[in-house]
Amino acid sequence: MQNNKTYIALVLVVVVVIAAVFLLRTTPTDSSVEAMTNSNQMNAMKDKNTTIGKEWQWSKKDAIDHSSETIAGLPFTSDSVYRALQAVKLDENGNVILDHDALLSLDEALERIHNKLDSESLSVLFELIKKALPGKAGEQTAELVGNYYSYLQAKQEFSQINEAMADTNNELTEESIKANQELYTELQELREVHIGNDATKKLFRISDANAQYMFDSMKLEANSDLTAEEKLQRREEIKERHIGLSINIADWPERYKTFKKQKQQILDLGQGAKQQSEELEALLQKSFSNEELQRIKHLELSRT
Repeated sequence: MQNNKTYIALVLVVVVVIAAVFLLRTTPTDSSVEAMTNSNQMNAMKDKNTTIGKEWQWSKKDAIDHSSETIAGLPFTSDSVYRALQAVKLDENGNVILDHDALLSLDEALERIHNKLDSESLSVLFELIKKALPGKAGEQTAELVGNYYSYLQAKQEFSQINEAMADTNNELTEESIKANQELYTELQELREVHIGNDATKKLFRISDANAQYMFDSMKLEANSDLTAEEKLQRREEIKERHIGLSINIADWPERYKTFKKQKQQILDLGQGAKQQSEELEALLQKSFSNEELQRIKHLELSRT
């Protein structure tokens, strides 16, 4: 177990490794879940959404010079800001959709340059965004970028403080795992201070689910009171909980919970294998869009 000095980086690295291993373990052996025509309104809803990339205006009259040269010596260009933020989604009313993709875009926009920004350069950045995205999309995006910048600055100070307090004990114990989980909780609270409670939950849903999976898994491995069979059962429970929270699909936790309930109702009917399979496939079509089915194919949700 890494000490607190490298903890923040450790969370990111281990989460990626765990996610990769998890996906490998759950990769299906066949292609039973194929792309289908969605019978509900998911695709229609998706068509109403757009992205910042599609709405970005490059007009010389309205937008700051978007040449590849750094603007007035600043650590960003219109091009670099556009590339970082283009995948952020907007709903049918033009509001910014806060999700994991938006978080990745914020990191792309600010992680490498936030230390090079001051109040003047931030003002230029906000003005660039608002001119390229007139209306509430630009206002919301600029505000979000500003809040995330404040969080990154605070996180850096947070990390420096914990580096100074770090010990050199690398032993993996329930106590050390608990201590690091408490540290992560402090980081979550720091996010809420600078980004807001609701926005934080939406932006970091997947990151927090992955971190929780990591902590739960490590605590399980460090628990010497459980038998091998009990650990296996707990491991499956942890994995199922992780699936229920961590998929990068809009409103996934609620939709997955609804799907599981409806799936169980079909299974409880005790129908023949063929009819049961057809109804489960129909439920998948009803519950998820064509693109979403491809993204969750590895979960084999139609499997009984």
